[in-house]
Amino acid sequence: MKSTRYRTTRKKKERGIPRRALLAAAALLVFGGVVYVLAQPAPKVEVTVHGAPSLLVEPESYDFGDVKLEETVSVAFEISNVGDQPLEFSRAPYVEVLEGC
Repeated sequence: MKSTRYRTTRKKKERGIPRRALLAAAALLVFGGVVYVLAQPAPKVEVTVHGAPSLLVEPESYDFGDVKLEETVSVAFEISNVGDQPLEFSRAPYVEVLEGC
């Protein structure tokens, strides 16, 4: 018994837009979105002091209540310049921790 092989030729399907073009377009859109988000100016606070810089700390103080020895606690403060002049520090800012009874 003799086997016969037949070779057929297939035409390549025509594709509308190549995959590389779609990937490049998607990458450009993502890059543009990232640039747009990073280019947004930081939210500005209302100027309440004219002619000088002024530091506003929110909250001004925070009471942790009773904290057990070696227990870690934390709090976040928002610091803003509410003056109309640039705020410059002549030395590193510090945080004062007060102990209660």
